[in-house]
Amino acid sequence: RSLLISTGFAGQAIGAVVLGWTAEKYGRVTLLTWTLAVIALFSGLCAMASSYWELFWLRTIQGLAIGAEVPIAAAYMNEIVMARHRGTFTLGIQACFGFGVLVSSLIAAKMVPVFGWASMFWLGAAPALLALPLRWLLPESPRWLANVGRVKEAEAAMQKIENIV
Repeated sequence: RSLLISTGFAGQAIGAVVLGWTAEKYGRVTLLTWTLAVIALFSGLCAMASSYWELFWLRTIQGLAIGAEVPIAAAYMNEIVMARHRGTFTLGIQACFGFGVLVSSLIAAKMVPVFGWASMFWLGAAPALLALPLRWLLPESPRWLANVGRVKEAEAAMQKIENIV
């Protein structure tokens, strides 16, 4: 069991290092949207896994996407939030992940004995699926767009942000 639990965390560590860099090439919001879709999809696939090793590999892949969320979200926040609020927002992202682990553990203690282990994966897929459309509403980081030479898109993203603010 410990190996099965650890594989998700190993995937997260690898995803944070390897996939975080892909946001430099493809954009923050694009990668955040894809990672969230992978998290939701693989959460459902984990719930339907029929063997230990199938669950092991599905959980590892899901962990890659979860791990990528942290550095990409931090980079996005650092690029889009005003300097005086960056620390608070970045800390908030980190705290949400820690709080999520605590809450999911408490929920699992009640749900798993009644509904089985797969229920936690179904529960994990639900918020990801609900949040996915919200990712399409986020403007891409104007700083990233400008850095990759997409100046007109950066200006449009800034205008969108200014209209919201």
